[in-house]
Amino acid sequence: MGKKKAKNQALPAKPPRQIVVPVSQDKLRKQLGLFIVIFSFALYAQSIFFDYAYDDLTVIQGNNLVKGGVKSIPDLISSDYWYGFTGVKKGPIYRPISLIMFATEWTLFPDNPMPNHIINVLLFSLTCFLLFVLLCRLLKENLLFPFICVLLYTAHPIHTEVVNNIKSRDEILCFLFSVASLLFYLDYYSRKRILSFLVGALFFFLAILSKETAIGFLVIIPLSLFVFKETNFRRLIYCTLSLLVIALGYLAIRQLLISSHRPLGEGIELMDNTLVSASNYFKVLATAIYILLRYVGLLLFPHPLSNDYSYNQVALKSFGDPIVLFASLFFIAITTFSIIMIRKKNLYAYGILFFLVTIFPVSNIAFLFGSTMAERFLYMPSFGFCIVLTLLLLQITKAIKKTPISNSFNGFYRKFQLPLIIVASISVLYSVKTLIRSRDWRNNLLLFKSASEASSGSARAHYGYAAALFSSALAKEGDEHEIAENYDLSKKEYQTALSIYPQYSDAYTGLGLFYKNIGDFKNAVDNFERAANTTRQPKLSLYKDLGYSYLKNAQFEKSIAALDSALMIDPGNVNVLNFKGSALYGLQKYSEALAVYMKATQINPADLDIVKNIGRCYFYLKQYDNAATYFKRCLDSQPDNIENYQFLALTYQMTGDTARANPLLRQAEQMKSAQQK
Repeated sequence: MGKKKAKNQALPAKPPRQIVVPVSQDKLRKQLGLFIVIFSFALYAQSIFFDYAYDDLTVIQGNNLVKGGVKSIPDLISSDYWYGFTGVKKGPIYRPISLIMFATEWTLFPDNPMPNHIINVLLFSLTCFLLFVLLCRLLKENLLFPFICVLLYTAHPIHTEVVNNIKSRDEILCFLFSVASLLFYLDYYSRKRILSFLVGALFFFLAILSKETAIGFLVIIPLSLFVFKETNFRRLIYCTLSLLVIALGYLAIRQLLISSHRPLGEGIELMDNTLVSASNYFKVLATAIYILLRYVGLLLFPHPLSNDYSYNQVALKSFGDPIVLFASLFFIAITTFSIIMIRKKNLYAYGILFFLVTIFPVSNIAFLFGSTMAERFLYMPSFGFCIVLTLLLLQITKAIKKTPISNSFNGFYRKFQLPLIIVASISVLYSVKTLIRSRDWRNNLLLFKSASEASSGSARAHYGYAAALFSSALAKEGDEHEIAENYDLSKKEYQTALSIYPQYSDAYTGLGLFYKNIGDFKNAVDNFERAANTTRQPKLSLYKDLGYSYLKNAQFEKSIAALDSALMIDPGNVNVLNFKGSALYGLQKYSEALAVYMKATQINPADLDIVKNIGRCYFYLKQYDNAATYFKRCLDSQPDNIENYQFLALTYQMTGDTARANPLLRQAEQMKSAQQK
């Protein structure tokens, strides 16, 4: 007995159960993660040399707060997203994080898009790496699934809009912070670390401050914990409640700082979202479901791609349309499958729900969003698609049944050669499309040229192309033949936009500018009047251009009325005051014109055109001494201007001072002869 007891006591204790990861496996994980980082950066490296394009012009270049630099940060924190561009402080959109970054970057690198593009690409690479880390943690020792899934996500061309468009930093930050939040909540859930809980909550708050669509992770984070971890209802409730509190806190902050007391979805323009024109909710729902199917189609076959799906690229649908009926049945089927199978922690169900949950806030189903459809809206949901695609691929190749652990990269490749070759082939095709599509984002001219072709039914796509062509022609880009072609094509594109949407105020304005530039003020007036009659928001530039065109058409009374409308928006606009003075001058109301010119010169004393106009008013008021004073100021500042000599000489003649008038006239004649030679 004693010997048997001693023998039993000599047996070693049973070691605790633990996952042992070979060093080689850890090394392989690092290699695959590094490949993802390098590949993702290289794929978009060309964008570093791109210009500002699309919404970059309104969010950065045309945003007064962003251009104000870091000193504008308090205003950026306490105002609507578009305040720096529109001047409207209260509004429905609160996304300060990306704007703060843009303001800081403008302070360091003013009017330089290169640093903005570099940061976008770096943040995208970081997001792809964190997605790889996330899947590695969720699936423990399985490296094949994370690598394939993230590789497909990285290469997918649907992300070209987000990465190449600086403005879409909000999308990148939203997903980046959301993934980081999930990682820290996972750590808390597994190890009950309070610090991880707090950091996870902080990242979720940053995500929702980046863009409100992060609200989808209010569901995704608890869902991920449920599917990939052993169920602990207490911790699951803690995590869910913390996310809910943060989401409600964000809504409270937004309500306090920027609320315009406008119902959600109200005030959206038809040009932004075609669904505004739907006669009832059933048409809205039918069209929204159809758009969801189009999103799935773009994920499966990403061609053609466009930055614009606005009015009327996507026509309204009804439930009587066969395509809508098919889409409805499809989404009912996958939603039902996911709800049933998620209780069994099924990965297909998880991938489908990831897509549905993250696309829902921008689907126009619960409320109308700011756009009919946009490829950037797929930046987060596409990860759910890649999860399902990866599962299907591994299922078909039977790689899902193989042990994922390998001792080296060569061994990893040999064991999973077939799925890796298939994924490599898909990734190459995706990458080629991504590289080609990215080039369209070099500048607005190329971007809207491609949009006018891919979205031929969009009025805004044609308008954007027309505006880009017109700007290029004004900047004298290219030879004379190319400039003339751009002018002619811009006119045709404006007209195409109006054929799609006859009430398109901006397109009428564009045509007005076209005619104004070529000196056809009759047609300019006609188009500016149409623009004024169809616009919902009074615009300073429109009334200014309309008033100027009336002025050049000798319609002085109408010019004054239009310019007064402009002055109601900006009473101190020097150009508008100058035009109004000229209209009064045309009516021979010299005293009234003089008063307006005097107000303008007080605002900008250096404007010699106004100084000359003041001299002309004094001349016709027969106050020749005052006229001579102002004409002499013009001559002193512009000694090479023949007109200045002529005006001053004529003034001296009116006072009988030929001794001073004649030398000025001789100088003017000599200068004219020299110019003719």
